Amino acid sequence: MYTAQKWFDDFYNKFTRTRQQNKSFGVELKREEYTRLIMNFLEDLGKHNGFKVKRERLTIDQFWRNEVKGTVALEHEISPRGIYKNELPKLMDIQSHLKVLITYVYNYQFPWEPNLISEKIEKEINLRYVDSFKEFLLLIGTTTRRDDQDRRTFMERESDWFARKFYVGAVKTDILVPSSSRRARKAWKTRKEK
Repeated sequence: MYTAQKWFDDFYNKFTRTRQQNKSFGVELKREEYTRLIMNFLEDLGKHNGFKVKRERLTIDQFWRNEVKGTVALEHEISPRGIYKNELPKLMDIQSHLKVLITYVYNYQFPWEPNLISEKIEKEINLRYVDSFKEFLLLIGTTTRRDDQDRRTFMERESDWFARKFYVGAVKTDILVPSSSRRARKAWKTRKEK
C-alpha cells in the first residue's frame, strides 16, 4: 500500500525539484491560479507514481487508484478555516486507503498554527471519524499576505511543509519529515560519533 510517508516523500521531493527548476512556481499568484497550478502538480505526481488520477468536482478534489498501491483521496484548500466543516467530512465519506488534506497558513504563523490545526483535526477525528481510515495525512504549507492585486506567494521556503500522519483511527499521530532528511541526519550523527 501507498503509505502517508511514501506519499509525503514523493510530494516533497517533486515539490523541491520543481521549485529549484522553476523559481517562480507558486510566486505572486491569485488563489485560483495557484489552485490550478497545484492541482496539475498533484495530478502529475499521481500519474508519475502509477496511479490513475480522477478529478472529482462534487465530492473531493482528486482520487488516485492503483491496483497494487491502493487508493488515495485528496482535498486541497488554501484557507484552513473551512476544512473542519467541508473538506474533512468529504474525505471521510470516501473509501480510500490514504486520505490527504492540504492547506496553508500565513508564513508568520508557521509552525505554531499548524500545530493548533493538527490538534483540532485530531479532536474532530476522534469525535466523529474513528475507524474511518487507515492513514490520514495533514499537510500544511505557508503563504504570504495578499498584495493590492490579490496576489500572494505560496511556499516562499519550499521546506516549510508541516506533515502529520494520523493512524489507528486517530489514536496515534506522527510528525513526518522527508525520508531523505532522516537519512541525512542519521548519517551526520553516525559520522559525529565515530
